[in-house]
Amino acid sequence: MPPVSSALVSICIPAFNRPSLLVECVRAALGQSYENVEVLIGDDSRDDSSEVALREAGLLERVGYERHSPSLGQARNVNRLLERARGERIVLIHDDDWLLPDAVRDLDLAWHGTKNTQVCFGLQAVADANGKVSDEATAKLNAEYGRVPSRFGVQKEPRWSALMGQIPNNGWMVETALAQLVSYSDSEEVSHACDFDFGLRLAQKSVKSGGAWVLCEQIVSVVRLSDNSILRSAGPRTNYSDATWNLIEKYELPPEGEVWRRDRLRRTALGAVKKWLSQGQNLRAARAYFSGNFPPRRRLSKRGMMLGAMLFLPLALNRLLLRKL
Repeated sequence: MPPVSSALVSICIPAFNRPSLLVECVRAALGQSYENVEVLIGDDSRDDSSEVALREAGLLERVGYERHSPSLGQARNVNRLLERARGERIVLIHDDDWLLPDAVRDLDLAWHGTKNTQVCFGLQAVADANGKVSDEATAKLNAEYGRVPSRFGVQKEPRWSALMGQIPNNGWMVETALAQLVSYSDSEEVSHACDFDFGLRLAQKSVKSGGAWVLCEQIVSVVRLSDNSILRSAGPRTNYSDATWNLIEKYELPPEGEVWRRDRLRRTALGAVKKWLSQGQNLRAARAYFSGNFPPRRRLSKRGMMLGAMLFLPLALNRLLLRKL
């Protein structure tokens, strides 16, 4: 099926210390059935191993590569990519994930299926660290974040889509001018939840301007559950639920959106409590633990009761216990 448009699309890849996975990601980006793409890489790696890997794979001359020394950090790295983009639209993909061959074409078709589209995203597949896709994990992930057949097409409320995580952390297509206007935040409060924060602020802009958000019914990207992926958030190093919780609490919503807020807080509570305990913020953890956003049935579970006991324990002991949860 031919694309609806032939406008240039910028595929932006923020990279950090994963040279072999970056090569796979770039190959997938360059192999798109939608031909008019530019592939841009912002390399925040500590050394030149990613650049070397791309050169040895014969890919370096086919992409717009830029290495940052010193590293810019996650948010500033993405913002630099947004600045460099020449396309009318941007597709972001992290270096440990990858786009399916028809991803840009499928997003383009969905984009032009309605008027005034500003944001378009599709389904995600889930793969293990070796790249093997799990159908069960794929179905579970998309259902959890509201990417289901009943919601295909134009979304009624972009703020719901952002708050519930329907728009994924990457694999989305966004109008370049809008992405540049919103940009990523590198504030301490946002921390590594900058993808989530970007989606929240993107939705606010779209609501004000009347722009449409569209859910494409195809799987367009694969998220890899590597040891340091964001989806594997059990450990303190990769758990950003505390920042996510704070963003949800402060997010500006219409009156009918309060039920959305409560729903998302309940889904975030367990991870947030664990993160605050790992930081020695027992009082902050207790506030969430005893709130209505930590359901009683979860509090009375074996894990929930263990977390309750940890509210009264010192940091060193809690860090040991969290490894077992």
